[in-house]
Amino acid sequence: MRDLDRFPVIDRTEHDERRPDFLSTSFDDPRLEALKISTNGTHGASLRVAWDLPSFFDLNHASYLRLSTVLPTLFPSVVAGEPTVFVISDSPRDVRASIVMPSLSGTVLRKLVSGRDGATDAALVTHLRRSRVALLHGKPSVLVNLAGLDQSHGGAGRIAPANIVCSGENLYPDDRARIEAWFGCPVLNAYVASETGMIGLECEQRAGLHVVTDHLTVEVAPDDEPPRATGTGQVLVTNALNWRHVFVRYRVGDRATVTSDRCDCGHEGQTVVALPGRERAAYRSGAGAVAADDIGTVIAAVEPPVRQYQVTQADDHRIAIRWVPEPGGAPELTAGALATALHRRFPAATFDLCPVGAAAINSPGGKLRRFL
Repeated sequence: MRDLDRFPVIDRTEHDERRPDFLSTSFDDPRLEALKISTNGTHGASLRVAWDLPSFFDLNHASYLRLSTVLPTLFPSVVAGEPTVFVISDSPRDVRASIVMPSLSGTVLRKLVSGRDGATDAALVTHLRRSRVALLHGKPSVLVNLAGLDQSHGGAGRIAPANIVCSGENLYPDDRARIEAWFGCPVLNAYVASETGMIGLECEQRAGLHVVTDHLTVEVAPDDEPPRATGTGQVLVTNALNWRHVFVRYRVGDRATVTSDRCDCGHEGQTVVALPGRERAAYRSGAGAVAADDIGTVIAAVEPPVRQYQVTQADDHRIAIRWVPEPGGAPELTAGALATALHRRFPAATFDLCPVGAAAINSPGGKLRRFL
């Protein structure tokens, strides 16, 4: 860690302004164009990340091998030569693909896309119901939507994964509960960034995300203080595996709390114990501040339930909540229950409540953020 002290912290803006400085000229080969991936661009312009062959293999294959260390039923569930690992995306840019996974006994990973149209979604549910699903992987919001599609599809059976992994956006407790309740399977949370691959991985203790130190270094930069290995602040990553595109002390844009201790699972070292990411912590209304987590707790308890929501600061005195009703539910009853519950918990606060469609909260392929 001390060897990094001579390097400055680099944020996204500086990286974009000096992009050639972070790219190795040793990899100027048109054939390597395929070894590039783009960030989703939810929080600004998309970043094109270039990988060399070893790091690209790690990104796409070794990451799943790491998952097997905390998913004891993964290897017994895969079948060589057959699609048993399914990655579900909602990005309009993505295409369906099949990849042989030598790291998982030669099984096939199949990438599928949801949300394009009703017929495609129906075919997706039918295909997954008929498949042996050793691992279902996707963003939490995508898997929540998949559970809804499966529930409304009709017919016999349902999608039955042996293992579920969520990554790519915040895993909120109520979304985790929805996914686990419908699919009947525990959810494993992973912290992944396009610039580095896997950063942290949950274990069965659910005590946080254990930092994967075999290919990267994680630091936190508290406000106006030097970076350090533990504490609360902006997450900095140094990717030691990818020699084609350098990320040293790169600020990924997330805020986190990192500790260093021994877990009952056997992990010893850094663990991300809180990962609000880019979420807002509190809002102003009435006589004081209203904690974002407290708003979330109230909304999660509302019946009939709210499917999804997003909170913003309307002005100095009002908090705006856009919310999505459950499909087939009773929006009028939900609206009344939501208003009553918020007023009871925060009598001095003023809330503007607006029911919307899901696309108004999170565009296809974007990262869901609840607290803006």
